[in-house]
Amino acid sequence: MKVDKTFIMGELHQMKSKSVNNGNKKQKKKSKNSRDNIHIFRRITRIIKKKDDRLAEIPEEVLIKSLRIIFYGVLAGILVWGYTIYFAASDMESKLLKKNYQEGVYEQEMQVEVTDEKTGETEKRNITVPVPEREYTQKEIDRYMMQALDRLPEEILGKNTGFGKIEHAMNLITELPDNPLQIEWISSDNQMLDWTGKIGSEVPADGVEVSLKAQIIWKNQIQEYAQKVRVYPQVLEDMDLQSIILQAVERENEGQEAEKYYNLPEVVNQKQLHWYQEKSKTGFIIIGLSWVLGMGFIMAYQQDQQKKTEQKKQQMMLDYPELISKLVLLLGAGMSIRKAIGKMAFDYENHRKFHNKEIRYAYEELCVVCQEIESGVGELEAYRHLGQRNDLIKFKTLSTLLTQNLKKGSAGMMEMLERESVEAFEDRKRQARVMGEEAGTKLLLPMILMMMVVFAILIVPAVLSF
Repeated sequence: MKVDKTFIMGELHQMKSKSVNNGNKKQKKKSKNSRDNIHIFRRITRIIKKKDDRLAEIPEEVLIKSLRIIFYGVLAGILVWGYTIYFAASDMESKLLKKNYQEGVYEQEMQVEVTDEKTGETEKRNITVPVPEREYTQKEIDRYMMQALDRLPEEILGKNTGFGKIEHAMNLITELPDNPLQIEWISSDNQMLDWTGKIGSEVPADGVEVSLKAQIIWKNQIQEYAQKVRVYPQVLEDMDLQSIILQAVERENEGQEAEKYYNLPEVVNQKQLHWYQEKSKTGFIIIGLSWVLGMGFIMAYQQDQQKKTEQKKQQMMLDYPELISKLVLLLGAGMSIRKAIGKMAFDYENHRKFHNKEIRYAYEELCVVCQEIESGVGELEAYRHLGQRNDLIKFKTLSTLLTQNLKKGSAGMMEMLERESVEAFEDRKRQARVMGEEAGTKLLLPMILMMMVVFAILIVPAVLSF
């Protein structure tokens, strides 16, 4: 029988066209439904915006999205609420699912409806019902017992290959996975093999036979499992090396309590031991401490020098207004710059010599200027050195004024020094305020401590009186 290929291809093409058309119809229908929904929400949005002027400025698309969220949320809430009401009302058997054994008791919030058969009155109450664990049937317990007996031989071997040669710690488990039964172990010789499966330290090289007995327990039901094993000394890799060596040391000195020396073994499990006394680390500790102390001393010295430098600068700034004022006064009396500086330096040295006063670094700088001039340094260079030695702006300004006086003459010198004197006194006032604020901050902690003492004096007697 010949098959017409043209006919078959035509039928396939027609079926494909129908399928495409059906798909397009479904897509158009879905698109139409979506447009209808959006159209409905847009109409609702426009109505809301007309009713409420406050929503007029909000874009229409934002309101549409908000309405859709509210609509679908309310719809979902109604469906969930109806589902809950329907099934809660229809479930009149009042069954609660128990948890399995050892999963714990739980509490379930329930609503109970109580109807009086005589009067027909109905009362609803909320009750918390404690739901206990499910107890296993005897058939299930027997099945768990058989399962434990079948799995124990394989589980307890651990790394060992058979019960005839136990040289690794046994895995004497107390419970099995997915099995509620408890297991307890008893060993015939705990010195050789204890109830946890750990091999003792005194096992002879040719091994020793030990009987193990397990009690598989479910409440008051007990099923016993017995197994004989031959235990050999534990392999070195399984044990803590330190424990092995200490056990060997104890065996080496058994029965030698009265001996003068304590013997140390040279061989443990066919491994050589070489004993050395640990070197004292005192020398390294001293070196480390000396390094730390040395560095700490350097840091302390640097901090002390920095503190002294700050104190020196602060003192020079405090003395600067007085120094400028004296200079203006002496220049106004007709002295030259050089003689005025020399007189201030001379008066400072005499005052310090006869009255044993502390060093004032601002006047010390003037003394240095005078010594340089007397030693042959030019007056201009001496004034320049004054500004170079100091980081303080005020003394650099003074150095500049003094050098300008030599270069350009004394014209306008008095006016500039008087302005400098006024500015210096203003700066000193500001500095005095800052120092006062710092002093107040430093006194804050003592004041808090004093306040705590006062509170303690007032409160403790009141507390003790009760």
